[in-house]
Amino acid sequence: MPRPKTFSPDAALVEAMRAFWDLGYAGASIDILINRLRIRRQSLYDTFTDKSALFLSALELYDREHLAIERQALRSGGRPMDGLLKLAAGWSLAASANRGRGCLLTLSLSELAGVEPMLHERTRTLNDGLESAIRFRMDEAAEAGDMHPDTDTGALAAFLVTARHGMMVQSRAAASPDSIRAVSTELNRRLREAVGVS
Repeated sequence: MPRPKTFSPDAALVEAMRAFWDLGYAGASIDILINRLRIRRQSLYDTFTDKSALFLSALELYDREHLAIERQALRSGGRPMDGLLKLAAGWSLAASANRGRGCLLTLSLSELAGVEPMLHERTRTLNDGLESAIRFRMDEAAEAGDMHPDTDTGALAAFLVTARHGMMVQSRAAASPDSIRAVSTELNRRLREAVGVS
């Protein structure tokens, strides 16, 4: 009969998410993880299988707790454009609030490419989902007459996501709040210009 767990798997997963966010996938070694999670090595394997499975669970938690806020902002407002502008404003706030850490998705996209294909594929799926959701909202804005009819919504959505990641890189590099705000201001200008909002 297996011994009952003497720790909370949910609390351990939260700490694992923070460890990967702080240190990256490679930086969060098993030794560091068991110290951060305050569990035995065997307990980690018994509960989460291995490091890659633990990372995927942590990434899913990050999606539910952080990326979901972006999707919610995108769907908010009376008109599609309201959600797009709120989303862009939220990126600036998140980058400033997490200065020195940035974004786990942004960090993982660059770190895992070409190194951990299976894990990178999951990060790409989350990233592509965000870009697709933005493009869908833009298409709705175009149908509502809030966008120039010749706007390439696919290219603009890709630009917005790229700018988002740029802000998060600045955030992780502990750039000044003024630098982050400058990028946010330009992002909003480009978005408003593209959709004809003054």
